Amino acid sequence: MLVKLFSRQNEVVDDLLHDYAVLDTGEGKHSQAIHWLKDGGYHIKKYQNEVRELLTSTANAIKDYESLLDMKQKQSNVVEAFIARMAAQTAGEQNRAIMIFTIFTIIFVSQVHFISQVHSRNDITDT
Repeated sequence: MLVKLFSRQNEVVDDLLHDYAVLDTGEGKHSQAIHWLKDGGYHIKKYQNEVRELLTSTANAIKDYESLLDMKQKQSNVVEAFIARMAAQTAGEQNRAIMIFTIFTIIFVSQVHFISQVHSRNDITDT
């Protein structure tokens, strides 16, 4: 928008310079106005270039920001994968502990049950 504005202002200044040059026809009556217009045209072009540089810098900053967001998202994915792996590893360890507990329970409960039956029969036969 500013680039268009400066372009239009530059066109107007060029038109005025042309009109003053036609009016002056070598007499020098409008030399001060021509000087001011040339100076104004110079500043307009300078501002136009500054705006273009700002637009380029802004575009580069946006690209860098998008790249940073992409890297941050990738980092978040890595952390999430690490946490999921740790949760799976913990779940595996818990499953193993439950399995060992179940095996020991089956072995020892059956032996305890067998021993208790043997003792209860001994008690019956002793009487």
